[in-house]
Amino acid sequence: MKIAIPVEQVSEKESLVSDHFGHAPFFAVADSETNEFNFLDAGKIRQEGECAPLKALAAEGCTHILCRHMGRGALSRCEGVGIAVSVTHKNTVSEAVEEFLHGQCNQVGEGDLCDSSGCDHKQ
Repeated sequence: MKIAIPVEQVSEKESLVSDHFGHAPFFAVADSETNEFNFLDAGKIRQEGECAPLKALAAEGCTHILCRHMGRGALSRCEGVGIAVSVTHKNTVSEAVEEFLHGQCNQVGEGDLCDSSGCDHKQ
C-alpha cells in the first residue's frame, strides 16, 4: 500500500508533517510493503488549478493520505479519485506511517476540515 503525507521539507523518514494538506511544498510517498519513502515536489507535479497534486499522487499508486488538516474541497476530490484520507497528529512521516499501520488514525472529521476563509490550524 502507498501512503501520501504532506511534508514541510525532505529529510527522509524524519521529514516533518505539514499542518495543511494543500499548502505542503512536498509529499512523502511511503510504501508500506518495502518501507521505502519517495518524495515529490508539489510545485513540480501540481497541475494548473490544483491546490494539491491529487492526480500525481494517484498515478504514484497512493491509496491513502495522512494529513493534519484539509479543506472540504480537497477531501471531496480525494474521494473522487479513490484516495482515503486519515488524520495524523504525529510530527514525522515515519511516526505517522507507524501510527496508521497500527490502526491509530481516524478518518478526517468535521474538526479537521478547513473552511474557505483560510486555514489557521497550528498544532
